Formats: sequence, structure tokens, C-alpha cells
Amino acid sequence: MKKYIILFLLMFAVQAHAGGILMMGGKAPTAAAKYCDGKSVLACEDLEGSSSCYSGYSSNCRSAVSDLSCPSGTIAFNSTPIEGTYSLLLTPNTTNYCIIEYAFTAFSPFYIAYVMKTPASFALDTYENSMIAILYDSPGGSNLCNLAIYKDGAGNHYWSVTDGSGNTTGNVAITTATTYYHWLEYTKGAGNGVCNLYVSANTTKPGSATVSVTNGTSNSNIGALVIGAMNNHLSSLRVDNIQVNSSAIGNQ
Repeated sequence: MKKYIILFLLMFAVQAHAGGILMMGGKAPTAAAKYCDGKSVLACEDLEGSSSCYSGYSSNCRSAVSDLSCPSGTIAFNSTPIEGTYSLLLTPNTTNYCIIEYAFTAFSPFYIAYVMKTPASFALDTYENSMIAILYDSPGGSNLCNLAIYKDGAGNHYWSVTDGSGNTTGNVAITTATTYYHWLEYTKGAGNGVCNLYVSANTTKPGSATVSVTNGTSNSNIGALVIGAMNNHLSSLRVDNIQVNSSAIGNQ
């Protein structure tokens, strides 16, 4: 995959939404709460803001991202959202990728949470990993931890997590056109690094990791996050409600 070296300090501001016209004898009506309103995390993106997402793209982000790329593919922000009014739909073409990238001052431990919907079909080769989330030390830098969809010899698909030379593939099959809530947690370490994935069919975080790597060899801080379809073997990927924090994120 082509990597990008645009460095951008990610600073999401939680936006307060006030009401409109004051009615006689009553209170101003309160706008409906958005997902990120009041979230106690370092960054939150629910695609319900009023800032430009990236040059040439929609203006419904909380803050601009460092990269949004989909060569010859399509990016849509309001096509059958997972939650709220907008979600991000990434649809690569037959030869490329489709990704969104955030960059920020590097730190560890690093915690992210988001909701995603798998495509209507998979086109992975047998024994192939197709990455959908990558944690880098910096934009265009080293891949420290990644989450992928893996296809086994029987044609089943599973979540797979890699941290340096450490790798673990889960045993719960993934289904197409299904909404999954993800929590990915990274702590750097030389042989004892941790990258854990929690997966749920709803907003409740599981009590134990779905896929766990505890012998990771990535020993650097996280400075960039990429989410998307890293190749054309995923027909599309729908993403929403991305959170980043320096401590564990609870229920979504």
C-alpha cells in the first residue's frame, strides 16, 4: 500500500450544539445530541461536525484528517449510515485501496474504538490477510500493530492481529454485511508488547479480548492511524464513531 507522509496534529474539539429560536414563554429547543458530544477521550470523530474532512471532500467532520485517499474508487459520507446522519463508506476500485488517515503526536499505550460494517462480499485469496486498521509510529513510518481479515483454507474469515513479529488469529468467524464494534489496544514492548482486539455485535465492550497478542516486538509509540480497505479484496468498508485515547475506552 502506498503510504503518506503528511504530518498533521490531530486535535478534535468536542462541539456543543445549542438550540435555535427562543420560543415565547419557553426555553430554546435543544439540538439532538451527536455521538461525540461529551465523550471523555482525546479524539472523537462521528462525522456529524461542520469542518472540512479533507481537501475536496465533505464538510461534516469534527476536524480535518491527514489523508483521505481512494484512487479511482469512491468515498461517500451519507450512504446508509451505521449510526446518526453520516458514516464513511470506502469503496476501492479493482486495483487500489481506500483509506482515511489520522496523524498526531505519538504516544503509548494507545487505544482506539470504532464501529464498522463488513462488505457484502469478500474476495480474499486463501490464507491471505487483508488489513483494515494499521497503527504506525508516524505517517509513512513503521507498521507497529495491525488488524486484518484472514481467510483460511476452508474459506472462513477471521480477525487477525499482528504486533511486530507477534501474530494471533481469532476463532470466531466473520460474516459479510455485518456491523461490528471494535476496540484495539496497543502497548509497546520488546517481546512483551501487547495488541488486543475486542469485538462485539453491540456497543457493550466484552470482558476479555477477542484476539490477543502479548509477545509483540513493536517498541515505539503510535503516531498515525489508518483505517480502510487496504486492497481491492474488500469490496467496501463502512466506518463511524472513531475514538482515540491514552487510556482504555469503555462501552461505545
